[in-house]
Amino acid sequence: LDCAAGAGVFAKAAKLVWPNIHTTSIEPREEEQSRLLDCSDIVYIDYLENLLTAESFECARWDLIITNPPFN
Repeated sequence: LDCAAGAGVFAKAAKLVWPNIHTTSIEPREEEQSRLLDCSDIVYIDYLENLLTAESFECARWDLIITNPPFN
């Protein structure tokens, strides 16, 4: 899981290290969607905070959470 995915650099790097992993990316900026779809199995265009309170969001158990959250 990358909950501040940006353009997907962490998902891309993870797939290089572990080619068979399944990745989930969360990113609020719609302009990143096509890049994320190239490297992530599941993409949510929204804020993590919104997804955690949405009934439609299925909280899974992820084995690894990688992120570089914005500090603004």
